[in-house]
Amino acid sequence: MNLHDISLLPNGISDALPKRAFAQHIIQNQLLKHFYHSGYQLVAPPLFEFADNLLALNSNSNRIDTHHFRTTDPDSHRTLGFRADITPQIARIAMTSLKTAPRPLQLCYAGEVVRIKGGLIRSERQYMQLGCELIGNHDAIAQAELLYLAIESLNLIGIEDVHIDVALVNIPQLLADWLEFETQKTLQLKEIFANKTLDKITHITDDKAQQSLIYALVKETGTLPDMLTFFNDFELPQTLRHHFDKLNDLWNALQNYPLKAQFHLDFARISDADYHDGWLYSFFAKSSPLLLGRGGAYQLPLSGEPAVGFSFYMDCLLQLQNPVVEAQKLLVNLSDALHDKTRQKFDEYKQQGYQIIHSLDNMKSENAMKQEAQRLECTHYYWQEICVTLVK
Repeated sequence: MNLHDISLLPNGISDALPKRAFAQHIIQNQLLKHFYHSGYQLVAPPLFEFADNLLALNSNSNRIDTHHFRTTDPDSHRTLGFRADITPQIARIAMTSLKTAPRPLQLCYAGEVVRIKGGLIRSERQYMQLGCELIGNHDAIAQAELLYLAIESLNLIGIEDVHIDVALVNIPQLLADWLEFETQKTLQLKEIFANKTLDKITHITDDKAQQSLIYALVKETGTLPDMLTFFNDFELPQTLRHHFDKLNDLWNALQNYPLKAQFHLDFARISDADYHDGWLYSFFAKSSPLLLGRGGAYQLPLSGEPAVGFSFYMDCLLQLQNPVVEAQKLLVNLSDALHDKTRQKFDEYKQQGYQIIHSLDNMKSENAMKQEAQRLECTHYYWQEICVTLVK
């Protein structure tokens, strides 16, 4: 093995170097502090656990798992999975360790997740996920509360142009069930939604009313209130009307909050959510195509307990942040740092945001001190009780 080999990392995996790591630390602390003061208790699940636990939320047992790295536990000989999503772990905690805790149970988290493959827009396979889950309720008022917290959190870290895409999970399958389509037609319907191939709608049904509804669902997009009004005139199947009624209740509940976000409804955004049920919320900023996070309602396995939550993706949040202002770096002689009087002064500098860098070789002249400060890329140096600013 040579040095070149040591420096290589797998595709989609990267080191967080000082500026990025510090920026991530600042944002994580801001958000977790905001979550905490909004009533959410912090939990920290492990990076890996039994694979069955991580897949428990997925109601589709036939779905092939393409997200989780797996290995065999040499102790139990069971299959372990490295988490690709923290929400299933929160569900496990709610069903076990905190099953007797009062409901609604409000939990928040932050931690690294790893995935087998990255996406087309973002290639990262390891990134930090952080968010909130409310266990015990997923009615309109609970979803409104979570959505407002998510919007408020994004605003807090400087993302003001929040844009939320609203989509209905598995709407092609919902329509296919209503129309009693066989497998082939169901696949064709999913393709129509995925690619917006409006000309193919007449190939799957001869009924004009059905064609009109499918055409509208695929083609029409717009702000949430406009779309609610538009589809109110359609004769909808009962299952779809049920979802629209819930969305209308949610929109009415959201009017009680000072929202700094725009909601956009687009049925053609096919969801790949494994466990969400009903409406899915995807968080964007108007200035970027990056998916900042997702949220929605779901049910805990076995118990069927209702829940709602959202998750943010730190790597995407970082790309929308202004560069974090780095601390002023002050070089001091170690002998000064150890002296009671000057140590007290340096503590004051730390409180003001300075980084105190100790010169392990005590400089004998100011010129030597200045040169060492420049070499170490410091912004200041301390000499004879004076903090001197280095001019770039």
